[in-house]
Amino acid sequence: MATKNASNPGTEFEGTLVGMFGHYHETGQARIEKVDPPTGVHNGQVFRKKSPWLDFAGSWRGAAIFIEAKSRTMARTKLPNDHWIRLRAKTNGMTDRQVDNLVAWGKTGAHAFVVWELVGHAVRLFPWELVRDADDVGINRLYWGDGVDVIQTAQGPDILRTIEVAFYGRKA
Repeated sequence: MATKNASNPGTEFEGTLVGMFGHYHETGQARIEKVDPPTGVHNGQVFRKKSPWLDFAGSWRGAAIFIEAKSRTMARTKLPNDHWIRLRAKTNGMTDRQVDNLVAWGKTGAHAFVVWELVGHAVRLFPWELVRDADDVGINRLYWGDGVDVIQTAQGPDILRTIEVAFYGRKA
């Protein structure tokens, strides 16, 4: 498990996903890895380069899989379904690049999803088509209530089993 970073609530969640994806690799189900953002050095300063990758990339069921992970703390004054993630945000949401890359990978036949943790509540899964459709009609938000609850196991949130059940009609 990753160390919790108060300035980045997603650090602990990403650590949980790394553990679950390690379980998938150990059991031969999939290979999904955390993608480090590409960096460069100019005049002694390290900077981030533009990247076509999302938080996680790998292969599953004969195709590429890409996952953008988001984590938000639940506001005390809101019900879970009142929460949302802004699309095409400069901060605290999905950036233009993340939206464009998620949709581009999905259109090419890759499995492409947003996995969102609402801290203290649950984890939900959002397919790339939902992001594309919201973006196409000018809805600049991804709403918690539109996601699919992720199946929880002793190893953590079972993303692949949830995809199989919710999107491929497999039995739970």
